Amino acid sequence: MGTPRRRPAVVLALLCATAGVCAAQSGPPERRFALLVSHTDGGAGTETLRFAERDARKVSDVLTQMGGFAPGDVVTVRSPDAPAVRAALTALEARVEAARRSGAPTLLLFYYSGHAGEGTLRLGDTRLPLAELQTTLRASQAGVRLAFLDACASGEVTRLKGGRAAPPLVVDATPDATGYVVITSSRHDEASQESDDLRGSFFTHALVSGLRGAGDRNGDGAVTLNEAYEHAYHRTVSRTAETRGGTQHPTYSFDLRGDGAVVLTRLSGLGTLEFGPAGPGSYLVFDPNQDVVVAEVEQTAEAPQRVSLRPGVYLVKKRAEDAVLLESVVIPAGGGGTALDPARFTAVDFEDDVTKGPEARARLRAERRWLYLGAGVGYQTFFVQPGDDTLFPDTPMLGLRAEGPNLLRPGIGAHLDVSLGRVTHRFTAGGFDHEAEFRVALGGLGLDFDLPAGPLLFQLGPRLSAVYATRDFQEAEAPPAQDLFTFSPGAEAALRLPIESIGLRVGLGGTVHYLRYTTATADASLGFGEAHLTLEYAP
Repeated sequence: MGTPRRRPAVVLALLCATAGVCAAQSGPPERRFALLVSHTDGGAGTETLRFAERDARKVSDVLTQMGGFAPGDVVTVRSPDAPAVRAALTALEARVEAARRSGAPTLLLFYYSGHAGEGTLRLGDTRLPLAELQTTLRASQAGVRLAFLDACASGEVTRLKGGRAAPPLVVDATPDATGYVVITSSRHDEASQESDDLRGSFFTHALVSGLRGAGDRNGDGAVTLNEAYEHAYHRTVSRTAETRGGTQHPTYSFDLRGDGAVVLTRLSGLGTLEFGPAGPGSYLVFDPNQDVVVAEVEQTAEAPQRVSLRPGVYLVKKRAEDAVLLESVVIPAGGGGTALDPARFTAVDFEDDVTKGPEARARLRAERRWLYLGAGVGYQTFFVQPGDDTLFPDTPMLGLRAEGPNLLRPGIGAHLDVSLGRVTHRFTAGGFDHEAEFRVALGGLGLDFDLPAGPLLFQLGPRLSAVYATRDFQEAEAPPAQDLFTFSPGAEAALRLPIESIGLRVGLGGTVHYLRYTTATADASLGFGEAHLTLEYAP
């Protein structure tokens, strides 16, 4: 009689979980080993990842808290080169072999968060071929080998064995689970994306949320690998469907034999946060001590959801139509359940959402600014003087400014400014020495092209100014007063430092102008400019 087969839509029965994670069995308990690798740099042509190390830490926490992994058996390697990863795999394999010699069942888990491409893990300026990694894991003496790859184009490794981008997985119904499984965050031709909102990658966030209980679809208090993968698959696809990077489809490839559901985590032993009383909606659970989003739950009207958390204080976020709802909850030591209380949620503006981190909050505040009002001090000087004397003296200035950021389109704004200056100066004209009071007023309209530079904002754009200048002579038998009114084209450049938490912005900039000046004998082209320091406030 042939081996019975299971319907593909049902099970990912992968490994027999032990040591408090699955049913008791004779002999030594199962030993679980993990190597977690993170790398923020993929070498030339790649952007620095912001959350790779944070993602690896989240995986480490859930494995040691709920997955039956002893802390000493979880090895974390940050920003290694390829030889360092090979060495770490070799060292961990020696521990696997020692555990097997003692008679203990073994499991080896490899996790990677970083860059990948062209069939390799991109570890800084070094490369580790995916085919080599797969060969190494397949050759391990561990009874079950699992690989989770959270990287762009990581689905290339599942193509080597005909992997799929779909939730269901099955294995043969033989007594003991042994073999190899690889799960990737995206297909071979897709980007794996990070999220400011989640403070991590979409895939790892969904995977960890599932392992903490959001993936426990049958409510039995255990999360199997099948449940975790299905949760990660559906949440990753859903979350990335409308991102700029495009929809991201996790994939899998497996070569396992065994019977029974593979339990990766148990919800017992920790505190439980229950979402049912808070009503339907999408919830994020934020750990302010570790500065990470530890779980996401989609609560429906039908089935109450829960996640397991270690003791501590957490912030739970629920997004409303025009604000964010936050509730602080305490998970007590010793376990037990804590239910969300809908009456304790507090509404805050999107830019005050502390779960987003300072960078994202600052960006949100900047995007919501529609007006900056400011004042400043400056100094005006003329580059070329008509004649031999200083008819246009250097002049201190006071000014006001109003700017509409993103007024025309994102990254392109406009501003109005006025500035006044006055100075008493001496000069010689027609063979006579004079003392006069020079006054100047400028009103300008300009465009601002925003070029972000880290925490700073560089602005550059054209402007048109109206210039009115007067000179009143101070001596007896003074000549008549002189005045000038004209329009002056020019340009402005500024470097601004936003202090978004209090709505202020400090700027240091300069303008240059062209002025056509007519004397009694000739026309003269003048260049003049101002340097200015401004302080602006967004009401």
